[in-house]
Amino acid sequence: MIGRARVVRSAEADTVSVLSVDLVHDTTSPGRARVVPRPLAEAHAEAQRVRAQATEEAEALVAAARAEAQTMREQLAAEVHAAETAKLAATYLAMRAEDEGRAEREIDRTVALAVLLAERIVGETVTADPSRLKRLAEDALREARGARKVSLDAHPDDAEPLRRVLAELGADAFLVRENPELSRGSLTVYTELGTIDARLRPQLERLARAIRSSLRR
Repeated sequence: MIGRARVVRSAEADTVSVLSVDLVHDTTSPGRARVVPRPLAEAHAEAQRVRAQATEEAEALVAAARAEAQTMREQLAAEVHAAETAKLAATYLAMRAEDEGRAEREIDRTVALAVLLAERIVGETVTADPSRLKRLAEDALREARGARKVSLDAHPDDAEPLRRVLAELGADAFLVRENPELSRGSLTVYTELGTIDARLRPQLERLARAIRSSLRR
C-alpha cells in the first residue's frame, strides 16, 4: 500500500518546504507493516525478474545439453554398431574365402586322383587285355585311311605288341616308333595328310575338366 509523507523543515520558517516521498508498505512480513521506498521495491522486483530469467535460461541450457548428450550417445551407439557389423562382415567374408579356397583345393585333389586312377586303369587294361591294343590299331587305320605313308608313336611297352597287331590287320607297312613320353594306350599317328592325336593325356584332361565342372555345381 502506497502512502504520502509531508516533511516540514522548520516551524519557524517563513516559507514551508514540502518533500514528497512515495512509500510502499512491505507485505513480505505478515502481521507487521513496514514502509519501503518505491525505488528499493522496484530494484527488488527487478532482481527477482532477473533471477527468474536466469533460472529459466539455465534450465533451457541444461535441457539443451541433455538433448545434445543423448544425440551424441545415439550417434556413438550407431557408430559402434556399424563398426561391429563391418567387423562381422569381414570375418564372414574371410571365412567364406577360406572355405572356398579349401573347397577348390579339395576339388583339385579329387580331379588329380581321378585322372591318375583313369590313367592307371587304362595302362592296366592295355597290359591285361591285348584286344585293347587291337582297338587302338583299328582306330589308327580308320583315321589314316587314304594315306600312303603312315607312322605311329607309341609307349615302348605298347610298340612291339602294336606291330604284331598291325601285321595281323595287314598293315605291317606302318612304321611304329617308341616314344617314352607317351602313356600306355596313347598313340600319335603321322601321315602326309596330317597328324592324328590319339594320346590319352588330352582325353584325361577333358575328363578332368568335366569332373571339376561337375564338382563345382
